[in-house]
Amino acid sequence: MSYCVDKLTDIFTNKLLLYIDSPDEDLLVTGILDSMTLVELLLNIEQEFCIRVKLEETDLDNFRSISSIAAMLGDPPNQSAATRS
Repeated sequence: MSYCVDKLTDIFTNKLLLYIDSPDEDLLVTGILDSMTLVELLLNIEQEFCIRVKLEETDLDNFRSISSIAAMLGDPPNQSAATRS
């Protein structure tokens, strides 16, 4: 697994107290990621990765799975949505 996937899995398990079966599990369809959990997740991502996630530039599909969140965090074309502070 990649560094981002490992860190995100740790956030879900230890900070949000949610167990995710697979990095590709659909967090929206399963109902794991609701509006309150999304806010908590964003806060933890910003703290853990030292970034600021700009919601107006972020597609909700980026939060569909741990894998898609990791891709958003590490993929240079998406740097405008998650910028290092």
